[in-house]
Amino acid sequence: MEIGHIKQEANLPLYQPDREKEVLANAAKQNRGPLPDTAIMRLFERILDEARSVERHAMNPADASKTAQKKDSK
Repeated sequence: MEIGHIKQEANLPLYQPDREKEVLANAAKQNRGPLPDTAIMRLFERILDEARSVERHAMNPADASKTAQKKDSK
């Protein structure tokens, strides 16, 4: 949530593909097993996806609640 607020105050975009590539590369670089790098990267992609969801809510609470309502109605 705090990162979302910081991004909003600094007028930074929610999605920063270059930063995410850097995070994924660092995660793979630090990997010592037993999971292969591809598995580590998939895990981190999921973490980043969920973090973006929380940041989106922090940046646009009204939009996030509409999205949640749509998911609940399905």
